[in-house]
Amino acid sequence: MLMRRYKEWNRRKKGVAGIIAATILFAMIFTTGAAYFIFVQYNYQLQHKASTDREQMDFEQSLEQFTVSGACVGEDNPLYAVVKNNGPIPIKVVAVFIGSTATYYTGTPYPDPYTINTGNSAQIPTGFTYTGGNVTIKVVSERGNVVSGPYPLPKSAIASIASAVGPVVLYFHNFAWATNGNDWNGVNPESLYWHPGWAIPPGQSYVVWRLDVVNYEERSIQLDKYCVFWAMTSESAANLVWFILNTNTEGKLVKYSGADPIQIPGNPYYPEPNVDMYTIYFASKNVPDTTTALGMGIKEVYSIFVTLSGTYLDDASRYSQTLLPIQSVITHDLVNAATFTNTPASVPKSTPNVPFTLKVGNDGFSQGKINKVVLTVNNDFTSISATAPSGWSVNIVGKVITWTASSNYILQGQSLSFSWTATAPSSKGTRTHTVSAYYDNGTPNPFTGSVSTDVT
Repeated sequence: MLMRRYKEWNRRKKGVAGIIAATILFAMIFTTGAAYFIFVQYNYQLQHKASTDREQMDFEQSLEQFTVSGACVGEDNPLYAVVKNNGPIPIKVVAVFIGSTATYYTGTPYPDPYTINTGNSAQIPTGFTYTGGNVTIKVVSERGNVVSGPYPLPKSAIASIASAVGPVVLYFHNFAWATNGNDWNGVNPESLYWHPGWAIPPGQSYVVWRLDVVNYEERSIQLDKYCVFWAMTSESAANLVWFILNTNTEGKLVKYSGADPIQIPGNPYYPEPNVDMYTIYFASKNVPDTTTALGMGIKEVYSIFVTLSGTYLDDASRYSQTLLPIQSVITHDLVNAATFTNTPASVPKSTPNVPFTLKVGNDGFSQGKINKVVLTVNNDFTSISATAPSGWSVNIVGKVITWTASSNYILQGQSLSFSWTATAPSSKGTRTHTVSAYYDNGTPNPFTGSVSTDVT
């Protein structure tokens, strides 16, 4: 009897253990399956998101449409990449390549990318000095598109333009302007600092324009004094005209004289395209002239035309041609641009004689060189002093520090550091200092910005 009860109890114990074991096994299978399902679902979501993002990126990449060309004022000068956004979405330029020269625009520690909105263009520094010949400019966008463009333009492309508008065409890559702030008469053009012709600030006087022309016809052309270079706009009633100049036997600019006429040689390769360029100069008869007379305002666009007049030397027949606009000239007060940084960015309150370094950079697109820097220190700082870098002098009046260059100007794309000291304020907070950079090309207003110091 006792043995039978023990066996029955033992069978019940084994039945409960089986149920527990089955429950644990089911829990393990369920947990593993649930974890696997969640893992698979999460990875599917990641894959789906990655696929969606990729499709969106491919779609945006396909929408990017931009062209690349070059701009340079002549040999031994910086070459710029001219990027025109023809697509429906903005693009960001992150790199420019010319041969082994690479310039990156990807943010810290490099400059920020160039954002170009739809329909706009940008002239981007390449870090490459053009020394002649043919080069290929490659531009990389943030979405991975790579577009190439030649510099200079192929001769065949220019020849096709010539056949459409006349025997003479403009080689606009060398289109430039200059001024020495004085009468141009008797000045050697090689001694002038030539600025790219796509932009000129208001207030310029004694302006001389330079452009290269190519004659594709076999007949030589003798120009007369009625050749003019003129700017016009639909936004302003004012227009300005410059007349052709001559160069004397010493290569200096002089007013046009019929005794020594300008002759553009005929094309020795006719009917093949010509490869020989001829440089001509234009200036105002009214000295001094001034681009302020145009009423040039912020981002006002002027179309440039050139009218040539003269005779063909071979048969003495008349020659006259108005060349198509070579370029729209954007004129505005921000032709010059500068960057300012001041370190250290933060100092403890009441710290005496804190050494600061003001770094001033001249933008690569600026038309002039920086020859003066003015720092107006926040009024809460005291005991101000400063030193000047080589080629500069310094003057302090109250809270205003003025550095002036006698040499060692800050050139386009370069920077220079200026040292100054001051005692920090006794209270915490952010203090702002004003900085202005002045340029040598006569821009009426300096480029002004600010730097700040966090007093802790």
